[in-house]
Amino acid sequence: MVKVDCLLPWRKKRLRLRTPFLISLSGIAVGTIVISAEWLYFHPSSPSIGATLSVLSDFVPMAIATVGIVMSYKAPKKEHHFRATLILVACGLLGTGIMSWTRIRSEAAHNADMAKLNDKMDEVGDQNTRLGNFLLSAKETGKLSEADRRKGIEEVLRNKYILSHDPIDSDILAGLKMPPEEWMNEQLRQMKESWTFKNASVPIQIVQQIAQEEKKARVVFSFYQDDMARSPITVKLDPLENSKFTVSIAAIALDAPADDLTIWIRECKTCEWVEPSPPGFVPVDSDHFYDRETILPELPQNASTQKWTFTIQVPQYPKAGTVPIGCYYACKNCAPVDWKKPQTLWVTQTMQSGLKLLSPSIVYTPEPVRR
Repeated sequence: MVKVDCLLPWRKKRLRLRTPFLISLSGIAVGTIVISAEWLYFHPSSPSIGATLSVLSDFVPMAIATVGIVMSYKAPKKEHHFRATLILVACGLLGTGIMSWTRIRSEAAHNADMAKLNDKMDEVGDQNTRLGNFLLSAKETGKLSEADRRKGIEEVLRNKYILSHDPIDSDILAGLKMPPEEWMNEQLRQMKESWTFKNASVPIQIVQQIAQEEKKARVVFSFYQDDMARSPITVKLDPLENSKFTVSIAAIALDAPADDLTIWIRECKTCEWVEPSPPGFVPVDSDHFYDRETILPELPQNASTQKWTFTIQVPQYPKAGTVPIGCYYACKNCAPVDWKKPQTLWVTQTMQSGLKLLSPSIVYTPEPVRR
């Protein structure tokens, strides 16, 4: 049977010199825990809670490791084993509670953000429907010209296409391209409109040149697909399990062969590369740790590269619904590429376009120096 006399020194009718200090510190610790619990109860939504819990959860493994190291070369005395066991068990339970509370709170905050975003998307859809009804009722009333009314209907249908389709072409999101003609005309028939939609074609321009200029090579990045000559895939659905995702990327040269081609793949600000990198890709230098670079002597016209598979670690807190990957290139016969406008590939947990507003950004630094 375990003796508890060591825990109750007053039974020996004397107190050690350090005993009052231990009792005082224990009381302060208990009081601090009680006050903190009351404050957390009355201020559950304070942003400082998330930061504090995040720091504490990161500290728990370090504290356990420190205790293990100390006890490996300085074990407690035999008469203190029971006391040390109680303290370690209590600390372990407290650490487990902190880490569980941090995870639950982070998931709850993420779910709340998703719910708010879905509500906003529903509200946008309702507004789009009301606007479409107004444009339909304005026909032949003189409130709007027929050209403005048709243009407004086209914009309403573009918004409807974005809200009802995933994945969605980034050019349609940016307003650079309209949805397919077949879909647009089907919607117009359902709206009982007598006119049809047709994508505007680029006007043919006759340009007289004294000497024919050399064609510039253009490199297009995409998530890997069997036929890279098809339209690039710029959005990929991934559940981001364990805060990691693995993607396969490739590139294709268009208009002309790309000579002495250098390619940089750039992660987001808060992301980390998970080694190993694909064959041929290496870090640029310590100042550009977010880049992975490869050099190809030549990429023939209409030929694609091999498949490059990357694994990227994303931060656990704050959680991001969408993560961007920046793609840059340069070659001898390529047009200058604006380093502020990389070709961006998106990895997302959901195909709702609004989540891009919640994503971490890419470091927009000048183009790295080529090796």
